[in-house]
Amino acid sequence: MEVDPPPGWAADVETFVSPDRSIPEASRADASRAVVRLLRDGAISFLDLLRGMESALVTTEDARRARGVLLLAESVAGYASGAPDGADDASRSPRPLPASAANLLSQYFTSKLDDFAVVRAALLGCAAMLRARVSVSPEEGTNPGSVPHADPGAMTTTTNPKTTPAVTRLAALDMADRFFDAVHVPSLVQADRQRSYELLIALLSHAGAADEPDAVGPPLGTSTPSEQLECVVAACDGEKDPRCVLLVCELFQALPRAFCGAEGDDARALSKLDAHRAAFAAAAETLYDVVAAYFPVSFRPPPGDVVRVTHEQLAATLRGAMCASSAYAPWAVPHVLESVDGSKPGLVVDDALAALAACGSAFGRRAMAPHMRATWGALRRVLLNPPQGGEDLNAEGVARWATRMFAAEWATGGGGPGRVSLVDLALEDSCLKDAAAALSPSGVSEDGEENENAEKSGGGCCGGSGHDHDHDHDHGGGGGGCGNARPGGGATEGAAASASEVTKRGHALVAGAGRVLGAVAASGVAAASAAIARGLTPLLDAAGLGPTGDVERVKPGVAPLLLVLAMPTISGALDGSIFGGGEEETGTGTIGGAQGVLGACGPRLAGLFAAAAAKTIKGAGALTRDDGVEYVEDEEEAFVDASDGAILGIAGLRALTAFPTGHGLSSGDGAITAMRALVDAATRPDDPPPAFASSAANDEETTAYLAYVGDDVRRRAGEALGAAAASTRDPDMAAAAITHALPPLMKLCEECAGGAAARALAAAARVAAVSSAARKVATPILCAFATRPRDAAAFDAESWRALVDALAGTSDTASTTSTPGMLQRAATDAEGASPEEDAAAAALATTFLSPRAPAAPAGPEDASASASASDDGVVRLVRAAVAACAVETQEPIVAAAIEIVLAARERREEDGAFKAAAAALSATRPTTRVPSCVDAVRALVAVAVDDASSEDDATAASHAASALMHKHGGAADSALGPDSGVGAAKAAGAFAALRSPRGVRVVGGVLRALAARNDATAPALAAELASSLASEDRELAAGAAKALGAALSPSGGGPGVAKTFHGVEKPLFRQKLFSTTLPSILTPLRAGAADLAHRPARLSALVHLAAHAPTPAVLQRGDAVVPLLAEAMRALADRETPFADKDALASAITLTASFLSDERARDVLHAHADEHGGGIIDALCALGTASAAGRARRRTKPDERFAAGDPTIMSAVVRETALEALLAAVALPFSAVYPQRKAVMKAATAALDDPKRRVRMAAGRCREVWRKLDPKCAY
Repeated sequence: MEVDPPPGWAADVETFVSPDRSIPEASRADASRAVVRLLRDGAISFLDLLRGMESALVTTEDARRARGVLLLAESVAGYASGAPDGADDASRSPRPLPASAANLLSQYFTSKLDDFAVVRAALLGCAAMLRARVSVSPEEGTNPGSVPHADPGAMTTTTNPKTTPAVTRLAALDMADRFFDAVHVPSLVQADRQRSYELLIALLSHAGAADEPDAVGPPLGTSTPSEQLECVVAACDGEKDPRCVLLVCELFQALPRAFCGAEGDDARALSKLDAHRAAFAAAAETLYDVVAAYFPVSFRPPPGDVVRVTHEQLAATLRGAMCASSAYAPWAVPHVLESVDGSKPGLVVDDALAALAACGSAFGRRAMAPHMRATWGALRRVLLNPPQGGEDLNAEGVARWATRMFAAEWATGGGGPGRVSLVDLALEDSCLKDAAAALSPSGVSEDGEENENAEKSGGGCCGGSGHDHDHDHDHGGGGGGCGNARPGGGATEGAAASASEVTKRGHALVAGAGRVLGAVAASGVAAASAAIARGLTPLLDAAGLGPTGDVERVKPGVAPLLLVLAMPTISGALDGSIFGGGEEETGTGTIGGAQGVLGACGPRLAGLFAAAAAKTIKGAGALTRDDGVEYVEDEEEAFVDASDGAILGIAGLRALTAFPTGHGLSSGDGAITAMRALVDAATRPDDPPPAFASSAANDEETTAYLAYVGDDVRRRAGEALGAAAASTRDPDMAAAAITHALPPLMKLCEECAGGAAARALAAAARVAAVSSAARKVATPILCAFATRPRDAAAFDAESWRALVDALAGTSDTASTTSTPGMLQRAATDAEGASPEEDAAAAALATTFLSPRAPAAPAGPEDASASASASDDGVVRLVRAAVAACAVETQEPIVAAAIEIVLAARERREEDGAFKAAAAALSATRPTTRVPSCVDAVRALVAVAVDDASSEDDATAASHAASALMHKHGGAADSALGPDSGVGAAKAAGAFAALRSPRGVRVVGGVLRALAARNDATAPALAAELASSLASEDRELAAGAAKALGAALSPSGGGPGVAKTFHGVEKPLFRQKLFSTTLPSILTPLRAGAADLAHRPARLSALVHLAAHAPTPAVLQRGDAVVPLLAEAMRALADRETPFADKDALASAITLTASFLSDERARDVLHAHADEHGGGIIDALCALGTASAAGRARRRTKPDERFAAGDPTIMSAVVRETALEALLAAVALPFSAVYPQRKAVMKAATAALDDPKRRVRMAAGRCREVWRKLDPKCAY
């Protein structure tokens, strides 16, 4: 029996089909979803829907009829799809249509293709029907036109999952005939064309029913296959909209599969498609022309694009259509190759190379074989002349594409008769012969002039008439053409100039050959071997490079070209040997991995790169200079390119030492040559200034430049040595680096003084930083150097500083910007230090803790400064050495240090032993037993807060106390007990000393040490400091505020609490300390004037905490912080109070700027802008003009002190930061900014007279931006 339709659904139908334009589209969409829901739930049937919509479907009103058909089409699509209601029905699977309704709906939508007014809806309905399925279960269709009531959830599954297409093949044929007869696709609007292409795709993918075994080809109508293809082509003709082009490309990807069958189809099925395949083959060129019209893709999304079609999306889809059938190959490959041209834009070439690779992959070796030479010709063009001046594609990108194609299976040629591979074509190309001519000694005479026969041969570096010019030059006569040297001048000058000309003329040819060889070599092991053996080796022979890389026979100007040739080749060969697998098939058979990639060429390259690293190859600078550069004399040229050859040589040696086992420097001589060259480069002193640097100013500038260049070369060489020593691809190379590089470095360290030893130590540190094996060899030796008696003639201040840096690192925290020391590496090594390292580190620490410790050398320039630096070196060495020791080794050292610390009160003068002992205690491991730890903490705190102690002793004592409390407390059985030594610190007067910077450092360090490991005493200590902010003693309150900030500071607690020295930092401890302490500060501040006297202290604490807290944590509390910013800045700028602090003031301004510029906090600041924006801007104006105010005050009150070092608003950093914050303040709402425009303009104008240039520049930027708010402003 039929079920009565639920009341009210007719209203949904009326809402959707009504032509009233005032009805929102959202309401129509809701009505459509409601109808679909009723259909899926079985509340109504499709026959019910048709009857209920009859008036809308047969009306003569076009708009209403179109909407009626559209509702029916959307109902079919929603019913058959998985999620018509969005999230509520997202879990539902596609559901079969009722069988009886399917046939009726198919006929109805097909009939409506003739009705132009409803064609869009009809196209949607036809496509939905072609995609829909009907069930073949016996239960389906028992109640024609309706679906029995059932649980909606149960309808998502079926006991019989067998389904068949909802549209029969006959119905699909009728639908296609009607479509091609009634619909002229090119004349439709974009949305209708889009529906048309979707319908064609659905027809091509229509599978047909199981009871139609005789069906042949796609149901594109009853016409012949050739006519069907003609109809498809006509429907797609002239399409330009990018959304529709995507569908056209998708349609043409499906077309070959429908007409020719898919890979894997059985022979019987394929035999039925003979007529279709013949028709497709006959029309292949026409079909390809349809999609070829869109290549290369010129579409770029316009600004504010709402279509959301990207260039990459179009290009990728078009490539799929162009490569959809191997029948397209005769036209597709030549068409694509036309765009592989370096003169075209980079994006066009990139698309063309991607399309070429796609063609090869899709068409296969057989179809690509006739086009192999043309393919290489196109690749050759872009490799030798890559696109210039664009970011879309450069020479490196072209080489990567070429490598992919060299490595592709289709590019191997197959080895058949007449078939060649891309690799063979590249290695036999004339560009290598041209490069050989440019490198050949026969082309250059002994004095640098080009031989006549070389010019006539036509194989030289470049073209040119070679005639002499009549005009004279300032330095030695006329300049010849491209083929002649410059006559006149001296023989030496002429040879040097001609050598430079040879380098410049041959550069393009040799660089192109290098790119070709590099691209070939990167495609695999076999190709790399071929590139070296058949490509690079003959070119090295042509240049006259000796068997061991000696460059004596290489003519002037040729050696730089060898570097240009060898570097890309070796880099490509390295990539090929690492990522290319084992032996590979090429066009000439299997070449290969048995003899390695470099083979006998390895030692030659090692010698060449070693000569470059030694700066014996001159003229490399000519490769990067303009043709019009004239050289005054040889010294100037040598100065300009002094480092170019060395950098290329070091890079080449690093590449040679990075090859996997069996593919690199197989002979011992080549590896030894490379290691010695790198050692020499890593320890070479700076070049002396050239003779042309005559004036004092020029000499200083030149010396600074040469020092920078020398440091850069030494750094590169040291890193190359480290990479070789740490090599995991070739253990033999790593062993060679340690065997042949470390001993010379250690010998230099032992025998030399000053710069030589310092350079050797820096190189050794770089090697040890990445190679644990090298570190284990070098550390004991250097520790022994550090403890030997000082001889000023053999161990000066410079080499001492280098030794400290090598062992203890250039920074205590071993940050990513510093080179970690060997002892630091040993301390953090997961495997621990070796026994030799452990013993050497213990001996070093013990030596410097003893009364007879050797004195560190001091420099002659400033005795006090040098002594302080030397003592600092001892402290760093002892700290790093103790950290590297094992627990058992640390304990006697720690006991000795404790004795020194406990005897500190008896000391009457400063000595290095106390600082060394404090450093030793700060580097202990958490499991090390520390005797008398409580007494030690008490003694250390006493020294740290004692005004009689030196600043260095106080700092060392504070850091040591923090480290002990960080590592040895928190438990009843720990050395400091459950209170972690807080009681001992208080007893020693830590809190009482908060009035001084030393007390702030101690208390802040203690809180940092405890909070970092989530100690239970940390919250109580933080609360005690927060309560001290209400103290009547303003000095004490100011100290408490600064101590809270010091606890969050990265340097708080000293290096002993860092991970490098076995400290522990719990995740998010700063966020936790900030969030737990801030409420106790903010709550009294919200009281307003009730606690006016203590507000400056709490505002100071707020800024100090926020200055070091993580930015997200501060921005999260923006609602509470922003209203206090202006008042906080005024409090920190008040020189009459102890809260004045220029560093904290700069932090407050930076915090304000963060709220102004950070997207995460802008909304918070805008919410408070009307109320507090004016106050913030006024405070920033006052701070930005502090210098001008200070000068005026000095004129009126000359007796007052205005020292630049005072913690006042006179800091240039504060003024600059305030002006930058004002610049960011223009992002505030207009209502808050506009009233302040004159005040800001006045302040910025006054700041233009600031004595500091950077402040004046900030004022100018601020003034220009704010002036736009009021162009008529007088300021």
